[in-house]
Amino acid sequence: MEAVEGFALLEASLAEVERTRPDGLSSAEILDLLGTHGVVLSEATLRKYVQLGLLPRSVRVGRKGKHKGSRGLYPVEVLRRVLFIKACMAESYTIEEIKQRLVFLSLDIDKLEADIRAVLSRIKTQEVTEIHGKSAKMAELSVIQRVGRELIARLRKLDRGLRDRSVGRLDSGNAA
Repeated sequence: MEAVEGFALLEASLAEVERTRPDGLSSAEILDLLGTHGVVLSEATLRKYVQLGLLPRSVRVGRKGKHKGSRGLYPVEVLRRVLFIKACMAESYTIEEIKQRLVFLSLDIDKLEADIRAVLSRIKTQEVTEIHGKSAKMAELSVIQRVGRELIARLRKLDRGLRDRSVGRLDSGNAA
């Protein structure tokens, strides 16, 4: 069961990734990290999971510097979801059953996280143009970012707990 083995190895790395990359990961970084832990996933499969609603869409984030454009970043939670999807598929769950287990609160939490990031990004952009009181505002912004990350982490933990409880109901339904 490749996904479960990958999960055990990857789980140890996730806290560090969440700490160092709070804004998220690019698709290439996700594929590299999963590959490093022995979990095979292609770019096409990642896109397919997004199209099916199993994973959230990436959030476009501008790059600093003139003419640098933007790139799509996925929340670190995508790593856990990919492993969860692979584990469910190994247990012969259908896409619909997997969707039911993933969708409960996850999509709302993803939207909230993206909205928080967008608001903070707008505030940071505004901060660059203002000089008066900048250090106090940046300190407050730092606190708000930390609280936002904690809120999202707690909501995801709650969601996982509720999802895990629903696993028993799904498993009972499959056994019947």
